[in-house]
Amino acid sequence: MHQGEPSDQEHETEAGVDAQFGDMMREARQKLRWSQRQLAEALQKAGLKIDPSAITRIENGQREPKLREAVAISDILDLTLDDLVFSESGDFRRSLVVINHSLVTSRQLLLQGLIAVDKALRGITPAVNEEMLEVSEHGDAIGVLHRQVEMFFEMVDQDLQKEGRNYAYLYGGVGDQVKQAMVDALTHRILRPAPKQPSDDSA
Repeated sequence: MHQGEPSDQEHETEAGVDAQFGDMMREARQKLRWSQRQLAEALQKAGLKIDPSAITRIENGQREPKLREAVAISDILDLTLDDLVFSESGDFRRSLVVINHSLVTSRQLLLQGLIAVDKALRGITPAVNEEMLEVSEHGDAIGVLHRQVEMFFEMVDQDLQKEGRNYAYLYGGVGDQVKQAMVDALTHRILRPAPKQPSDDSA
């Protein structure tokens, strides 16, 4: 090997840096629910000319970002360069990003379901109740609504979810405590009393 040429180990480290940067960049972009084109547009507004195909190559570890690009990307995605560079704890930190994103997304989906209950209740009229009594074996509209949730309980108990398993394994130890904390956090204070509506009576 000629003097000044990078060793195989240095090549591997550089590849690790690029892969780490690309992985963290992709996860941060997806957390914002941006497409690669949207990120490219945001970077262009910040004065950095970069197209979606270049973002694809960076995220795949196929293109080493220039320092100016790395700084702009980290700024747009609200990451520090420490978050983006390679380290021994890289896999662990990537997992933290996934956990946080999963918690936020899961709670949002649960909220969508709860808001849909309010919408369904607002749609219950005497005519709807009468029609439900005619076509459903579960009684009026409220009975049908309750049955919808009960059916999900039955599906979960029987592991009948269509796509993948619907449970996580417990292995013992601190990991079980973290999983239980995640489950508790998803529903923590998600149901609260509605704010009182202002009175129409004049003072």
